[in-house]
Amino acid sequence: MSNGILITVAKSGLLSTLFAVALLASGQNSTITGTLTGQVIMEGFIHMRMPIWLRRLITRLISVIQC
Repeated sequence: MSNGILITVAKSGLLSTLFAVALLASGQNSTITGTLTGQVIMEGFIHMRMPIWLRRLITRLISVIQC
């Protein structure tokens, strides 16, 4: 038993595009999570005060760096 619509979608390349979009969304999600975590650590635990644009820039750069 085969599903003609599913086979057509699989052959069209739409699934690979959807997978690529899902990977990009996942990467953005992890970056945002790292940014918010860094902001909480810097502001709440360390009591480090700085302009919000600078804090966001620093935490985003740290979250993007490969370990």
